[in-house]
Amino acid sequence: GRKTVPSITLSDDIDVEELSLIENIQRESLLPLEESVGIHNLINNREYRQNDVAFMIGKTQGYISQACKIAKFAQKYGYEKLITLKTRDGKPLSREALIKCAFVPFEDGKKLLEQIIKNNMNVREVRKKVDTQWNSKKMINHLRNVRKTLSFDHIESNQIEDDKKDLIKKELE
Repeated sequence: GRKTVPSITLSDDIDVEELSLIENIQRESLLPLEESVGIHNLINNREYRQNDVAFMIGKTQGYISQACKIAKFAQKYGYEKLITLKTRDGKPLSREALIKCAFVPFEDGKKLLEQIIKNNMNVREVRKKVDTQWNSKKMINHLRNVRKTLSFDHIESNQIEDDKKDLIKKELE
């Protein structure tokens, strides 16, 4: 047998648990949800800023921000329940699908998640659903808030896409 074993000696100021967490986040086989929760834990447990973590793992600050939103969605939804969800063809949920679910109000995100799984929606379908459904709702709510001072006729036509005008006008009546 060997008399010596190759090893790396770490100084006392390097946290082995932290190093392990960073290495796990960088694993290629990691599911998007696992990565997001790992990033979120690194920020919360180690009190790093998003920019610090972005630098450590070679991602953008925007990527880290999205990961944190996904992790917060998972906390509300239930991580154990969410990690087991698969599309109809047995694939884990994509990062893009999780982002879309996390960036709309929680109840809408839950409904969207159910639709993604039930209808085996691809990324393009998910984007279209969120863009047409939730963005229209947000616009309608905004227009309701300013309704007293602004009528629909005063909104310039280039501010609203044609397919959304009738929906918005109907909601405001």
